[in-house]
Amino acid sequence: MLQSNHQFEHNLPLRKLSTEALGQLEKLGYSARSLRRYRTIWQHLIAFSQQKDLGDTFSENLAGCFIDAYRIRDGEIVDPKDGWRRHVDFGIKLLANFASQGRLNRTRTDMQKVHIPPAMRKPLRDFEEYCRDRRHLRPTTLSERIREIAIFLGFLGS
Repeated sequence: MLQSNHQFEHNLPLRKLSTEALGQLEKLGYSARSLRRYRTIWQHLIAFSQQKDLGDTFSENLAGCFIDAYRIRDGEIVDPKDGWRRHVDFGIKLLANFASQGRLNRTRTDMQKVHIPPAMRKPLRDFEEYCRDRRHLRPTTLSERIREIAIFLGFLGS
C-alpha cells in the first residue's frame, strides 16, 4: 500500500473536513450532481452545528442530532428545494468515514461473485449484442451498462 505524504488531522474544523472530502470525491470521479448534493448536506450540517452550538468538529453526537432533525419521516412530503434531505443518512455516513479514515474509496462490485439467474443469462447476452451491433455503444459504455444490469439481475435473483 502506498503511503500518502498528506497527514490527515482527525479533528479538522467541519468546513475544512467537508472541503477535503469533496476534493476526494472529485478525484474519484463523482458527478457534479453528487458533489452538489454532498456539498449541500454538509453546508446544512455546518449551519446546524453552529446554530445548536455543537462544536466545530465532526462527532457522532453531531451526526445523530443532525440526522434526527433532517431525516424524512414516513408520510412527510418534501419540498423540491429540500430534496437533499433524501440523502442525509448516506451523506453523513460518507463524511463520518472520511473523518475517521482520512480518505474515501469508491465501492466496487466483484462481478465474479454476482449470480445472474440462469433464465436471464441469454437475454442479457442478447441485450449486450443489441447494444454493440445496433446501438453502436462504445466498449466502456457497453461494459458499464451490462455491469449495472448484471448487478440488478443478481439482486433480483437473491
